[in-house]
Amino acid sequence: MAALAVPLGIFLIIVSGCCCAFNLSMLITLWKGSFLSPKHGGTFLLAFGHILSGFVVTFLVAFYLGPAIIAQNTLFDTLFYPELIGVIFHAQWFEDMFLQLITGVNR
Repeated sequence: MAALAVPLGIFLIIVSGCCCAFNLSMLITLWKGSFLSPKHGGTFLLAFGHILSGFVVTFLVAFYLGPAIIAQNTLFDTLFYPELIGVIFHAQWFEDMFLQLITGVNR
């Protein structure tokens, strides 16, 4: 099982890094393209929140979960607050579920 840790971690880092870059480009497009102005309505604000939550998830997977899978117990064993990263991940997940509920009700 340990032989799968390095390829799986590298795969997660690459895929999540690409998704993180894509989400960041979409956030920049929404922000710079003035799609968040009141004349466009609330749909783009919901999309911005949903893409932002996707960015947070992919960022955490690319820069925390991937290296943690590779390093297992040696790299993150001395981290000061590893629980904080888990709390951020779960809070973001609940926020994403809340946004999906609001989006479904809005349609």
